[in-house]
Order: sequence, then structure tokens, then C-alpha cells
Amino acid sequence: MTIPHVYLCDKGSITFISLIALRYASLKRHGTISSFLTWVSLLGLTLSVATLITVVSVMNGFERELQSRLLSLIPDAKVHFGSQHHPFDEHTIEVDWKDLLARLVNQNSIDAATPFIERTAMVNVDSQFQVVDMLAIDYSLEQAVTGINNFIIAGNADQLEDDKYGIVIGRLLALKLGLTLGDKLQLMLPKVAITPAGIVMREKRFTVVAIFEVGAEIDQNLAIINLLTGQKLLAEPSRVDGLRLSFVKNVNVQQRLDTSLMEVASAHPEYAEITVLDWRNEQRSLFSAIAMEKIIIFVLLLAVVAVAAFNIISIVLMSVMDKHSDIAVLKTMGATSHQIRIIFILQGLSIASMGTLLGASLGLLIAPNIGFIVSSLEQIFNWQLFDPNVFYIAHLPSELRWFDVIATVFSALLISFFASIYPAQKAASVPPAAALSYDI
Repeated sequence: MTIPHVYLCDKGSITFISLIALRYASLKRHGTISSFLTWVSLLGLTLSVATLITVVSVMNGFERELQSRLLSLIPDAKVHFGSQHHPFDEHTIEVDWKDLLARLVNQNSIDAATPFIERTAMVNVDSQFQVVDMLAIDYSLEQAVTGINNFIIAGNADQLEDDKYGIVIGRLLALKLGLTLGDKLQLMLPKVAITPAGIVMREKRFTVVAIFEVGAEIDQNLAIINLLTGQKLLAEPSRVDGLRLSFVKNVNVQQRLDTSLMEVASAHPEYAEITVLDWRNEQRSLFSAIAMEKIIIFVLLLAVVAVAAFNIISIVLMSVMDKHSDIAVLKTMGATSHQIRIIFILQGLSIASMGTLLGASLGLLIAPNIGFIVSSLEQIFNWQLFDPNVFYIAHLPSELRWFDVIATVFSALLISFFASIYPAQKAASVPPAAALSYDI
């Protein structure tokens, strides 16, 4: 008598295979031990996926906070009047910076520009020495580039224009040196002047007219003075190091900067030797380190997901052992080894999909609210995770990105697929005659 092939050889065979796989994946149809292992695997996969999404979102939040704070007083781009090989060399190229500034501001993509001088200097307060980055600016123009006035927490930065020996410093620098508004400090440059009286250090006494805070490292190493005063200290009354630029929209800065400079240089070849850098160039090492840390954390947490996903091997293997007779019957009804393999792969993927989707849902719920959750725990237990006196931020930031969620879900399902292949192969190799004779 011929065994009918109606169930597994017609066009509905794929649907039939899927129904069998879902039946085997049903938690209600498992034995006590098998159900327990399935629940453990589901819980492990759910927690690991949710943890991965939450941790990556927190790292995104820290990256966003660092970028926004660090770039608060850093322009979108800089034009350095140095050589291409030594853009930060103090011996700058002779450039009519006022003419270049006017031409750049006329570009549609550039919103504002201002000249600057940057030097490493040292401040002295009652024999307390601190190395700082001295930035000499034209305050009236700088306000349009970085909005410096938005970060002043004490004093008035407008006095940089009125008081030629006024200085603006960061909160952490003021705290370290014990300075407040109206206090004096000595600013010294690593450059000497030869006078009839001998070699004299270039230094000047300044008055603190304002204190700023952006919540980043520049709060403790940046000192801002008037551009004319900086030129006087350097004994170069008409020279600047370059231009600080602000773009209409802070996207594709380098490309738009190159385009703008190319248009100017094509009409004026004397500007072809200047060096252009956007903020990513200046902070490349920092943001590259952040990106590398994020990748490492993702891979490490993905290993936890893999451990949870590989528990599916034991679940599907136990199912294969329990379903020897079912496999034999399916094969005698016309099921091929390939179809049996698909059934048990789909079983593993069904269990993994449940755990992954539950984990993704939990991650989507926790990740955007992790800051509120941590703040609530701090209030309940009366402790503080981030001390504002030590860290730049006093809360746990988070930024959920859909790419990270999709990458996490895809990775978990891919790992689960590979974990299901071995037990599915074992099921496909079950000999029907031996299985039925053993069952009888």
C-alpha cells in the first residue's frame, strides 16, 4: 500500500511545517523539565536583549551629552593660517584675514566667522600655577559663532570689549585657583621679549570679568581674552591664527567647508595654502575612543545574548529526543530530511523570537526612562550615582536609536538560528525504522 504524500508534498507543505514547529515550540506541550528550561531560556534571552538595548542607549546618551557640552564653545570648523603639514605652527601664513572673513561670510553655507589666536599659556595665582589654553577672540563676532554668553554663570563677558585686560575662565579653573569675579591672575606665555633691560617673559595681569560653565573639560583649561590684547601680548598687532566658523546647519560640515574654501581659493589662489578642519578633526581621538568603547561593550553584551540563545540547543535537543516517533511518522508520510530540519530550526527560532521580542519591548520601555528610574532609586535609597562635584553630569543620560534596536534583534535571531542548526541536523538524521521499532 502506498503512503499518501498529501500533507507534505503539496503547496501547503510549508504552512504545515510551520504549524508543526509552532506546536513543538508551545510551552504547554513540554514536559516539566523541558518547560522549565524553556522558561529559563526565554527569561535569559529577554533580560540580555533588554540589557543590551538599555546599555547601548545609555552610551549613546553619554556620547550626546559629551558632544553637546564639548562643542558648546568649540566652533563647527576652523580655518588655520598655517601650512598644510603644520596647521598649528605659530608661524602662520600671511593672509588678509579680514578679506577672507568677508568672503566666507558671504557663502550661503557659512553663518558666521570670527578671528582667533590660540596659545598654550600658564596662569599664576599666589604661586599656584596652572597650564591653560589661551583663546583670544573678538567677542562681538564670537557671540554669533558659539553663543558664549549662553554659558556665563557669573559676571558679564561683554566686559571683554570694554576692559582690554579682562579675562573669562571656566568654573572648575576658578574653583581650583580660588578665584571669583574681580580677582587678579597673572597670564604668562611661553615666549620671551628681548628688551634693553634683558630677556623678559611675556606676561600680563588680568582681571576675572566672567566665569563660564559648559560641563566639560574646557571648564578647567580654557581662558578667554580680548583679541587685541592677545595680539599685543604676542607683539603681532595684525596677525591671527585663523578663523572660527559657524555653519547654518551643523551637518556635513567638512564637505561644505571644503566646497566653500574651494570656491574662494579658485578665485584667490593665495588662500589655497590654508588648512581647514572641522570639529571632528580636532576631537577625532576622543570620539574614536567613544565609538570603540561602544563597539566593545556591544560585543561583550552580545556574548551574554549568545549564552542565552545557545540554551535553545538543549531545548531543541530534548524536543528531538521526545519526538523520535513523530519524526519517524513524518518521514514515512513523505517528509524529507530537509523538511524535518526546517521544522526544528523553526522551533528554535520561534522560542528565540518570543524571548527577543519580549526583551526588545522591555528595552524600549526601560531605555528612554532609565534616567527617571535611576533618579527615583536615588531618592528612595538616599544615594547619588553621579556626584556633580566629580562628574560633569548629575544624571544618567539615554538616547534610544532604532538602528541599535534593529541590530540587537537581528543579532539575537541570527545567533538563535545558528544555535538551532545542530539539533535540527540531529533530528533530520533520525532513521524512521529504528525510531518506530524502539517506540513499539
